Amino acid sequence: FFFLMIRRPPRSTQSRSSAASDVYKRQVSTQSTWGIHFFRGFRTVVPMEHLNSAAEYAELVHAAKRRKEENETKERQGVDANECLSIYLVRDEADMVANTNRFPAGYTNQIFNEDEMIYGYEGLAINLFVTSGSLEVLVDYNYTKKEENADDIERMLTENLFVDGFLTDREQFKAALQRNQSFFPFGKEVFRYSREEGEYIAFETKFSDVGFPEYHRRMQIFSKLFIDAASYIEESEYWTYLILYLFKGDRFYLVGFANTYDFFLEFARKRRRISQFVILPPFQRRGHGNQLIKILYETAKADPQCTEITVEEPAPEFQLMRLNYEVQVVLNEIGHILFRDLQSGLVSSVVDYEKLRIPRSLIEEVRKHEKICMEELYRVFELIKYALIDRSKEEIVHNFKKDLYHRMTRTTFIDYNQVIKCRQIYVKGEKSLHFSLIRSRSRRRDIMQADGFTSDEACKFDRS
Repeated sequence: FFFLMIRRPPRSTQSRSSAASDVYKRQVSTQSTWGIHFFRGFRTVVPMEHLNSAAEYAELVHAAKRRKEENETKERQGVDANECLSIYLVRDEADMVANTNRFPAGYTNQIFNEDEMIYGYEGLAINLFVTSGSLEVLVDYNYTKKEENADDIERMLTENLFVDGFLTDREQFKAALQRNQSFFPFGKEVFRYSREEGEYIAFETKFSDVGFPEYHRRMQIFSKLFIDAASYIEESEYWTYLILYLFKGDRFYLVGFANTYDFFLEFARKRRRISQFVILPPFQRRGHGNQLIKILYETAKADPQCTEITVEEPAPEFQLMRLNYEVQVVLNEIGHILFRDLQSGLVSSVVDYEKLRIPRSLIEEVRKHEKICMEELYRVFELIKYALIDRSKEEIVHNFKKDLYHRMTRTTFIDYNQVIKCRQIYVKGEKSLHFSLIRSRSRRRDIMQADGFTSDEACKFDRS
Protein backbone atom coordinates (compact mmCIF):
# COMPACT_ATOMS: atom_id res chain seq x y z
CA PHE A 1 0.00 0.00 0.00
CA PHE A 2 1.24 3.46 -0.85
CA PHE A 3 0.08 6.80 0.35
CA LEU A 4 0.78 10.40 -0.52
CA MET A 5 1.28 12.84 2.35
CA ILE A 6 1.39 16.57 1.61
CA ARG A 7 1.52 18.93 4.57
CA ARG A 8 1.71 22.71 4.72
CA PRO A 9 4.48 24.05 6.97
CA PRO A 10 3.32 26.00 10.04
CA ARG A 11 3.04 29.78 9.79
CA SER A 12 5.90 30.33 12.25
CA THR A 13 8.31 28.52 9.92
CA GLN A 14 9.36 30.51 6.86
CA SER A 15 11.25 27.68 5.18
CA ARG A 16 9.51 24.45 4.15
CA SER A 17 12.71 22.46 4.51
CA SER A 18 13.08 23.41 8.18
CA ALA A 19 9.49 22.50 8.98
CA ALA A 20 10.04 18.77 8.51
CA SER A 21 12.52 18.52 11.36
CA ASP A 22 10.48 19.94 14.23
CA VAL A 23 6.71 19.72 13.79
CA TYR A 24 5.70 16.66 11.82
CA LYS A 25 4.61 13.56 13.71
CA ARG A 26 3.56 10.93 11.20
CA GLN A 27 1.28 7.96 11.73
CA VAL A 28 2.34 5.05 9.52
CA SER A 29 0.11 2.12 8.59
CA THR A 30 1.47 -1.13 10.05
CA GLN A 31 0.45 -2.99 6.92
CA SER A 32 2.82 -0.99 4.72
CA THR A 33 6.46 -1.96 4.37
CA TRP A 34 7.54 0.69 1.85
CA GLY A 35 6.44 4.26 1.32
CA ILE A 36 6.92 7.06 -1.18
CA HIS A 37 7.38 10.58 0.22
CA PHE A 38 7.19 13.72 -1.84
CA PHE A 39 8.81 16.88 -0.48
CA ARG A 40 9.39 20.01 -2.59
CA GLY A 41 9.82 17.95 -5.73
CA PHE A 42 12.13 15.28 -4.24
CA ARG A 43 10.93 11.68 -4.30
CA THR A 44 12.43 9.11 -1.95
CA VAL A 45 11.50 5.44 -1.52
CA VAL A 46 12.50 4.09 1.90
CA PRO A 47 11.46 1.34 4.33
CA MET A 48 8.83 2.61 6.77
CA GLU A 49 10.69 1.32 9.83
CA HIS A 50 13.47 3.79 9.01
CA LEU A 51 11.14 6.77 9.43
CA ASN A 52 10.49 6.60 13.14
CA SER A 53 11.53 10.17 13.96
CA ALA A 54 11.18 13.60 12.43
CA ALA A 55 14.94 14.05 12.52
CA GLU A 56 15.52 10.97 10.36
CA TYR A 57 12.90 12.17 7.91
CA ALA A 58 14.47 15.63 7.69
CA GLU A 59 17.91 14.12 7.16
CA LEU A 60 16.56 11.98 4.34
CA VAL A 61 14.95 14.99 2.64
CA HIS A 62 18.07 17.12 2.92
CA ALA A 63 20.22 14.31 1.53
CA ALA A 64 17.93 14.08 -1.51
CA LYS A 65 18.12 17.83 -1.92
CA ARG A 66 21.92 17.79 -1.80
CA ARG A 67 22.06 15.02 -4.41
CA LYS A 68 19.86 17.04 -6.72
CA GLU A 69 22.00 20.18 -6.28
CA GLU A 70 25.20 18.19 -6.89
CA ASN A 71 23.77 16.72 -10.08
CA GLU A 72 22.71 20.17 -11.28
CA THR A 73 26.18 21.54 -10.52
CA LYS A 74 27.86 18.75 -12.49
CA GLU A 75 25.64 19.45 -15.48
CA ARG A 76 26.50 23.20 -15.54
CA GLN A 77 29.68 24.50 -17.12
CA GLY A 78 31.81 26.50 -14.71
CA VAL A 79 35.02 28.53 -14.78
CA ASP A 80 37.36 29.47 -11.93
CA ALA A 81 36.52 33.03 -10.90
CA ASN A 82 40.03 33.70 -9.59
CA GLU A 83 41.54 32.78 -12.95
CA CYS A 84 39.13 34.66 -15.21
CA LEU A 85 39.03 37.89 -13.15
CA SER A 86 41.82 40.38 -13.91
CA ILE A 87 42.40 43.80 -12.35
CA TYR A 88 44.30 46.65 -14.03
CA LEU A 89 45.56 49.88 -12.46
CA VAL A 90 45.52 52.41 -15.32
CA ARG A 91 46.41 56.08 -15.47
CA ASP A 92 45.65 56.70 -19.17
CA GLU A 93 44.34 54.99 -22.31
CA ALA A 94 47.81 53.72 -23.20
CA ASP A 95 47.81 51.57 -20.05
CA MET A 96 44.53 49.95 -21.15
CA VAL A 97 46.03 48.99 -24.50
CA ALA A 98 49.34 47.79 -23.05
CA ASN A 99 47.63 45.78 -20.26
CA THR A 100 50.25 46.91 -17.74
CA ASN A 101 49.88 46.66 -13.94
CA ARG A 102 47.67 43.59 -14.25
CA PHE A 103 47.05 41.34 -11.23
CA PRO A 104 44.50 38.63 -10.32
CA ALA A 105 42.03 38.61 -7.44
CA GLY A 106 42.85 36.77 -4.24
CA TYR A 107 39.35 35.74 -3.12
CA THR A 108 36.06 35.71 -5.01
CA ASN A 109 33.89 33.45 -2.84
CA GLN A 110 31.97 36.44 -1.44
CA ILE A 111 31.40 37.92 -4.88
CA PHE A 112 30.27 35.00 -7.03
CA ASN A 113 29.70 31.51 -5.61
CA GLU A 114 31.13 29.96 -2.44
CA ASP A 115 33.24 27.52 -4.46
CA GLU A 116 34.73 30.51 -6.36
CA MET A 117 33.20 29.30 -9.63
CA ILE A 118 31.09 31.12 -12.21
CA TYR A 119 28.60 28.79 -13.89
CA GLY A 120 27.08 28.87 -17.34
CA TYR A 121 30.06 30.20 -19.31
CA GLU A 122 32.92 28.99 -21.45
CA GLY A 123 35.99 31.09 -22.25
CA LEU A 124 34.94 33.77 -19.75
CA ALA A 125 37.26 36.75 -19.09
CA ILE A 126 36.32 39.56 -16.69
CA ASN A 127 38.47 42.72 -16.70
CA LEU A 128 38.24 45.43 -14.02
CA PHE A 129 40.00 48.60 -15.19
CA VAL A 130 40.61 50.84 -12.16
CA THR A 131 41.92 54.40 -12.41
CA SER A 132 45.21 54.50 -10.50
CA GLY A 133 44.29 57.22 -8.00
CA SER A 134 40.58 58.06 -8.07
CA LEU A 135 39.66 54.33 -8.31
CA GLU A 136 36.75 54.59 -10.74
CA VAL A 137 36.05 51.18 -12.30
CA LEU A 138 35.19 49.96 -15.79
CA VAL A 139 33.84 46.40 -15.95
CA ASP A 140 34.42 44.63 -19.26
CA TYR A 141 33.76 40.91 -19.78
CA ASN A 142 33.47 38.55 -22.73
CA TYR A 143 32.96 34.82 -23.32
CA THR A 144 32.76 32.25 -26.09
CA LYS A 145 29.62 30.46 -24.90
CA LYS A 146 26.80 31.24 -22.45
CA GLU A 147 24.01 28.97 -21.21
CA GLU A 148 20.42 30.03 -20.57
CA ASN A 149 20.69 29.63 -16.78
CA ALA A 150 24.13 31.26 -16.54
CA ASP A 151 25.07 33.38 -13.53
CA ASP A 152 24.25 37.06 -13.82
CA ILE A 153 27.73 38.57 -13.55
CA GLU A 154 26.68 42.23 -13.43
CA ARG A 155 24.08 41.54 -10.73
CA MET A 156 26.63 39.65 -8.59
CA LEU A 157 29.18 42.45 -8.94
CA THR A 158 26.59 45.10 -8.08
CA GLU A 159 25.18 43.31 -5.04
CA ASN A 160 28.41 41.90 -3.59
CA LEU A 161 31.30 44.17 -4.59
CA PHE A 162 30.47 47.63 -5.94
CA VAL A 163 28.32 49.63 -3.53
CA ASP A 164 28.08 52.71 -5.75
CA GLY A 165 28.01 50.83 -9.05
CA PHE A 166 30.54 50.75 -11.88
CA LEU A 167 31.03 51.89 -15.47
CA THR A 168 30.39 49.71 -18.52
CA ASP A 169 30.87 52.32 -21.25
CA ARG A 170 34.43 53.01 -22.42
CA GLU A 171 33.66 56.63 -23.33
CA GLN A 172 32.55 57.31 -19.76
CA PHE A 173 35.72 55.65 -18.50
CA LYS A 174 37.83 57.94 -20.71
CA ALA A 175 36.22 60.86 -18.89
CA ALA A 176 37.12 59.15 -15.59
CA LEU A 177 40.75 58.94 -16.74
CA GLN A 178 40.69 62.69 -17.32
CA ARG A 179 39.42 63.22 -13.76
CA ASN A 180 42.18 60.93 -12.51
CA GLN A 181 44.84 63.38 -13.78
CA SER A 182 43.78 65.97 -11.19
CA PHE A 183 43.25 63.52 -8.31
CA PHE A 184 44.88 64.40 -4.98
CA PRO A 185 44.66 62.12 -1.89
CA PHE A 186 42.40 62.91 1.04
CA GLY A 187 43.63 63.74 4.55
CA LYS A 188 47.07 64.85 5.69
CA GLU A 189 50.51 63.56 4.77
CA VAL A 190 52.17 61.69 7.64
CA PHE A 191 55.17 59.96 6.05
CA ARG A 192 57.11 59.64 2.81
CA TYR A 193 60.08 57.70 1.49
CA SER A 194 61.83 57.44 -1.86
CA ARG A 195 62.60 54.56 -4.20
CA GLU A 196 63.98 54.43 -7.73
CA GLU A 197 60.52 54.29 -9.28
CA GLY A 198 59.23 57.37 -7.43
CA GLU A 199 58.09 58.89 -4.17
CA TYR A 200 55.89 56.92 -1.76
CA ILE A 201 53.59 59.08 0.37
CA ALA A 202 51.26 58.00 3.21
CA PHE A 203 48.10 59.98 4.05
CA GLU A 204 45.99 59.70 7.19
CA THR A 205 42.30 60.40 6.75
CA LYS A 206 38.91 59.95 8.43
CA PHE A 207 35.31 59.79 7.23
CA SER A 208 34.82 63.38 8.33
CA ASP A 209 37.05 64.54 5.46
CA VAL A 210 34.90 65.91 2.65
CA GLY A 211 34.61 63.44 -0.23
CA PHE A 212 36.36 60.54 1.50
CA PRO A 213 33.21 58.44 2.20
CA GLU A 214 32.53 58.23 -1.56
CA TYR A 215 36.18 57.45 -2.26
CA HIS A 216 36.20 54.79 0.48
CA ARG A 217 33.28 52.94 -1.13
CA ARG A 218 35.38 52.56 -4.27
CA MET A 219 38.55 51.62 -2.40
CA GLN A 220 36.93 49.00 -0.14
CA ILE A 221 36.48 46.58 -3.06
CA PHE A 222 40.12 45.57 -2.51
CA SER A 223 39.24 44.39 1.01
CA LYS A 224 36.90 41.73 -0.34
CA LEU A 225 39.22 40.85 -3.20
CA PHE A 226 42.34 40.31 -1.06
CA ILE A 227 41.18 39.58 2.53
CA ASP A 228 39.50 36.26 3.23
CA ALA A 229 35.96 36.71 4.64
CA ALA A 230 36.34 40.50 4.78
CA SER A 231 33.28 42.68 5.26
CA TYR A 232 32.64 46.33 4.53
CA ILE A 233 32.97 48.58 7.57
CA GLU A 234 30.55 51.23 8.74
CA GLU A 235 31.35 54.86 8.03
CA SER A 236 32.07 55.92 11.60
CA GLU A 237 34.21 58.68 13.10
CA TYR A 238 36.11 56.08 15.14
CA TRP A 239 37.78 54.62 12.04
CA THR A 240 41.09 55.97 10.77
CA TYR A 241 42.57 55.14 7.36
CA LEU A 242 46.24 55.17 6.46
CA ILE A 243 46.59 55.09 2.65
CA LEU A 244 49.90 54.66 0.82
CA TYR A 245 50.39 56.02 -2.70
CA LEU A 246 53.17 56.00 -5.28
CA PHE A 247 53.65 59.46 -6.78
CA LYS A 248 55.18 58.93 -10.20
CA GLY A 249 55.37 61.67 -12.77
CA ASP A 250 52.27 63.71 -12.08
CA ARG A 251 49.93 60.86 -11.04
CA PHE A 252 49.14 58.95 -7.87
CA TYR A 253 49.02 55.14 -7.77
CA LEU A 254 47.27 53.36 -4.91
CA VAL A 255 49.79 51.03 -3.20
CA GLY A 256 47.85 49.84 -0.17
CA PHE A 257 45.92 50.87 2.91
CA ALA A 258 45.20 49.97 6.51
CA ASN A 259 42.32 50.93 8.77
CA THR A 260 42.31 51.10 12.56
CA TYR A 261 39.59 51.40 15.19
CA ASP A 262 40.04 52.97 18.63
CA PHE A 263 38.54 51.28 21.69
CA PHE A 264 38.22 53.76 24.53
CA LEU A 265 39.32 52.63 27.98
CA GLU A 266 39.20 54.23 31.40
CA PHE A 267 41.09 57.44 32.26
CA ALA A 268 40.89 58.82 28.70
CA ARG A 269 43.00 55.99 27.31
CA LYS A 270 42.37 53.91 24.20
CA ARG A 271 43.53 50.72 22.51
CA ARG A 272 44.09 50.87 18.75
CA ARG A 273 43.19 47.80 16.69
CA ILE A 274 44.29 47.15 13.13
CA SER A 275 41.32 45.70 11.26
CA GLN A 276 42.23 45.53 7.55
CA PHE A 277 45.64 45.69 5.92
CA VAL A 278 46.09 45.47 2.13
CA ILE A 279 49.11 45.87 -0.14
CA LEU A 280 48.16 45.44 -3.80
CA PRO A 281 49.97 42.58 -5.61
CA PRO A 282 52.07 44.79 -7.97
CA PHE A 283 53.73 46.34 -4.90
CA GLN A 284 54.15 43.26 -2.71
CA ARG A 285 57.53 41.75 -1.71
CA ARG A 286 59.16 45.19 -1.93
CA GLY A 287 59.12 46.29 1.71
CA HIS A 288 56.05 48.54 1.48
CA GLY A 289 54.13 46.43 4.01
CA ASN A 290 56.92 46.92 6.56
CA GLN A 291 56.83 50.66 5.90
CA LEU A 292 53.06 50.79 6.40
CA ILE A 293 53.34 48.86 9.70
CA LYS A 294 56.08 51.23 10.81
CA ILE A 295 53.86 54.23 10.06
CA LEU A 296 50.99 52.66 12.04
CA TYR A 297 53.20 52.23 15.11
CA GLU A 298 54.78 55.67 14.76
CA THR A 299 51.38 57.39 14.62
CA ALA A 300 50.29 55.39 17.68
CA LYS A 301 53.45 56.42 19.58
CA ALA A 302 52.68 60.05 18.78
CA ASP A 303 49.21 59.72 20.38
CA PRO A 304 49.55 60.03 24.20
CA GLN A 305 46.11 58.46 24.77
CA CYS A 306 46.94 55.27 22.83
CA THR A 307 48.26 52.50 25.12
CA GLU A 308 48.91 49.69 22.62
CA ILE A 309 48.22 48.33 19.13
CA THR A 310 46.47 45.02 18.57
CA VAL A 311 45.41 43.18 15.42
CA GLU A 312 42.06 41.63 14.59
CA GLU A 313 42.58 38.00 13.46
CA PRO A 314 45.91 38.48 11.65
CA ALA A 315 46.70 36.36 8.60
CA PRO A 316 49.94 34.31 8.82
CA GLU A 317 51.70 36.50 6.23
CA PHE A 318 50.79 39.66 8.12
CA GLN A 319 51.85 38.17 11.45
CA LEU A 320 55.31 37.36 10.07
CA MET A 321 55.68 40.88 8.71
CA ARG A 322 54.52 42.34 12.01
CA LEU A 323 56.91 40.20 14.05
CA ASN A 324 59.79 41.18 11.77
CA TYR A 325 59.19 44.84 12.54
CA GLU A 326 58.65 44.30 16.28
CA VAL A 327 61.83 42.21 16.68
CA GLN A 328 63.85 44.99 15.04
CA VAL A 329 62.25 47.58 17.33
CA VAL A 330 62.91 45.56 20.50
CA LEU A 331 66.53 44.86 19.55
CA ASN A 332 67.10 48.55 18.89
CA GLU A 333 65.44 49.41 22.20
CA ILE A 334 67.07 46.97 24.64
CA GLY A 335 69.47 44.93 22.51
CA HIS A 336 72.43 46.30 24.44
CA ILE A 337 70.89 44.92 27.65
CA LEU A 338 70.23 41.50 26.15
CA PHE A 339 73.81 41.06 24.92
CA ARG A 340 75.59 42.94 27.69
CA ASP A 341 76.40 39.95 29.90
CA LEU A 342 76.66 37.32 27.16
CA GLN A 343 79.88 36.00 25.74
CA SER A 344 80.40 35.84 22.00
CA GLY A 345 78.59 33.08 20.13
CA LEU A 346 75.39 31.17 20.90
CA VAL A 347 74.09 30.56 24.41
CA SER A 348 75.30 27.05 25.28
CA SER A 349 75.22 26.99 29.09
CA VAL A 350 72.44 27.20 31.64
CA VAL A 351 74.18 30.13 33.32
CA ASP A 352 74.15 32.18 30.12
CA TYR A 353 70.58 31.12 29.39
CA GLU A 354 69.44 32.57 32.73
CA LYS A 355 70.94 35.90 31.67
CA LEU A 356 68.40 36.04 28.82
CA ARG A 357 65.53 36.44 31.25
CA ILE A 358 64.13 39.96 30.98
CA PRO A 359 62.74 41.67 34.10
CA ARG A 360 59.03 42.37 34.03
CA SER A 361 59.68 46.07 34.67
CA LEU A 362 61.82 46.31 31.52
CA ILE A 363 59.16 44.55 29.43
CA GLU A 364 56.55 46.98 30.72
CA GLU A 365 58.78 49.91 29.82
CA VAL A 366 59.16 48.63 26.26
CA ARG A 367 55.40 48.11 26.00
CA LYS A 368 54.64 51.68 27.06
CA HIS A 369 57.21 53.21 24.74
CA GLU A 370 56.69 51.09 21.60
CA LYS A 371 52.90 50.48 22.06
CA ILE A 372 53.36 46.71 21.50
CA CYS A 373 50.83 44.62 23.44
CA MET A 374 52.17 42.38 26.21
CA GLU A 375 51.25 39.06 24.59
CA GLU A 376 53.06 40.09 21.40
CA LEU A 377 56.10 41.24 23.39
CA TYR A 378 56.47 37.81 25.01
CA ARG A 379 56.38 36.25 21.55
CA VAL A 380 59.06 38.67 20.35
CA PHE A 381 61.38 37.83 23.27
CA GLU A 382 60.87 34.11 22.63
CA LEU A 383 61.94 34.55 19.00
CA ILE A 384 65.06 36.43 20.11
CA LYS A 385 65.86 33.71 22.65
CA TYR A 386 65.39 30.98 20.08
CA ALA A 387 67.82 32.75 17.73
CA LEU A 388 70.45 33.08 20.47
CA ILE A 389 70.45 29.60 22.02
CA ASP A 390 72.60 26.69 20.85
CA ARG A 391 69.94 24.26 19.65
CA SER A 392 72.39 21.35 19.70
CA LYS A 393 72.42 21.50 23.53
CA GLU A 394 69.55 19.36 24.79
CA GLU A 395 69.42 21.00 28.23
CA ILE A 396 69.18 24.50 26.77
CA VAL A 397 66.42 23.47 24.36
CA HIS A 398 64.58 21.80 27.25
CA ASN A 399 64.71 25.00 29.32
CA PHE A 400 63.45 27.03 26.36
CA LYS A 401 60.51 24.64 25.83
CA LYS A 402 59.71 24.77 29.54
CA ASP A 403 59.62 28.58 29.49
CA LEU A 404 57.49 28.53 26.35
CA TYR A 405 55.03 26.08 27.90
CA HIS A 406 54.88 28.13 31.08
CA ARG A 407 54.00 31.27 29.14
CA MET A 408 51.31 29.52 27.09
CA THR A 409 49.69 27.79 30.07
CA ARG A 410 49.81 30.97 32.15
CA THR A 411 47.31 32.52 29.76
CA THR A 412 45.15 29.39 29.94
CA PHE A 413 44.73 29.09 33.69
CA ILE A 414 45.84 31.26 36.58
CA ASP A 415 47.03 28.86 39.24
CA TYR A 416 46.73 25.19 40.08
CA ASN A 417 45.50 26.11 43.56
CA GLN A 418 42.41 27.59 41.91
CA VAL A 419 41.62 24.10 40.62
CA ILE A 420 41.75 22.77 44.20
CA LYS A 421 39.40 25.56 45.20
CA CYS A 422 37.05 24.66 42.34
CA ARG A 423 37.00 21.05 43.56
CA GLN A 424 36.14 22.17 47.09
CA ILE A 425 33.32 24.30 45.71
CA TYR A 426 32.12 21.35 43.67
CA VAL A 427 32.16 19.01 46.68
CA LYS A 428 30.11 21.50 48.68
CA GLY A 429 27.60 21.68 45.86
CA GLU A 430 27.96 25.44 45.54
CA LYS A 431 27.87 27.38 42.28
CA SER A 432 31.39 27.91 40.95
CA LEU A 433 32.53 31.47 40.49
CA HIS A 434 36.05 30.44 39.50
CA PHE A 435 35.17 28.27 36.54
CA SER A 436 36.03 30.97 34.00
CA LEU A 437 39.64 31.03 35.19
CA ILE A 438 40.43 28.01 33.02
CA ARG A 439 39.50 28.75 29.41
CA SER A 440 40.14 25.46 27.62
CA ARG A 441 37.56 22.74 28.32
CA SER A 442 39.98 19.89 27.67
CA ARG A 443 42.57 21.45 30.00
CA ARG A 444 39.91 21.90 32.69
CA ARG A 445 38.97 18.24 32.57
CA ASP A 446 42.57 17.00 32.45
CA ILE A 447 43.56 19.04 35.47
CA MET A 448 40.43 18.06 37.42
CA GLN A 449 41.02 14.37 36.75
CA ALA A 450 44.63 14.75 37.86
CA ASP A 451 43.37 16.31 41.08
CA GLY A 452 41.02 13.44 41.90
CA PHE A 453 37.96 13.99 39.77
CA THR A 454 36.49 11.10 37.87
CA SER A 455 35.72 11.62 34.20
CA ASP A 456 31.97 11.81 34.89
CA GLU A 457 32.50 14.29 37.72
CA ALA A 458 34.64 16.50 35.52
CA CYS A 459 32.04 16.48 32.74
CA LYS A 460 29.24 17.17 35.23
CA PHE A 461 31.18 20.06 36.79
CA ASP A 462 31.95 21.40 33.32
CA ARG A 463 28.24 21.56 32.50
CA SER A 464 27.28 23.18 35.83
